[in-house]
Amino acid sequence: MRQRQFGNLVILGLVALNFILWVAFPPIDDGRPNFIRAYAGEVLGSTVIILMACGLVLTARPRWAEPYFGGLDKMYIAHKQANTTAFLLLFVHLLTVPITTDRLLPGTPLAIIAFLGIVVLVLLTLSPRIPLLSKLTNASYDKWKKTHRFIGIFYIIGFVHSLLVNPLSAIVAFSYVQIIFLIGLAAYLYTEVFSRFLHTALPYRVSAVRRL
Repeated sequence: MRQRQFGNLVILGLVALNFILWVAFPPIDDGRPNFIRAYAGEVLGSTVIILMACGLVLTARPRWAEPYFGGLDKMYIAHKQANTTAFLLLFVHLLTVPITTDRLLPGTPLAIIAFLGIVVLVLLTLSPRIPLLSKLTNASYDKWKKTHRFIGIFYIIGFVHSLLVNPLSAIVAFSYVQIIFLIGLAAYLYTEVFSRFLHTALPYRVSAVRRL
């Protein structure tokens, strides 16, 4: 195995381990309606959290990780792939989880906020490629960069939502996801708060431009 492929394999491994833990240590069937849908929804939701955490870690641009992806440019590609997959799975998660109208759970409004926030950020990312959106948003890289920073906020809101929707009892799988979430949170706080005080940013020079 080439060293520059190791980073992507780690991301795949983290996702695979999540599925394995949910299967090996399944939640207790508490007799609730649509238990299987709730089970599948939590597996998908936890996968979204893991992929977003990986994206946040890559956003921090840790220099030690570059050789494991084949360089900073490949890290950005892995970041894009992880977040794109997370966004698509978010829709599947939304369609899978049972939604009740008889009672509103505390985490439901948070889910709506997180989902709509992420959708808006994705649309802003795509706006330069969509003429109508580009005109409406007057998109520029600086504006995109400023709004893109909010992705971590919606990441946090999404995780808190998972705690407040009467989640299934799956201690092992949830503990694993919680650890990954905290790593992603630490990476986000480092990128947006602590890095400016630690002065750890490194200069980069573009030596060539080629299609990846």
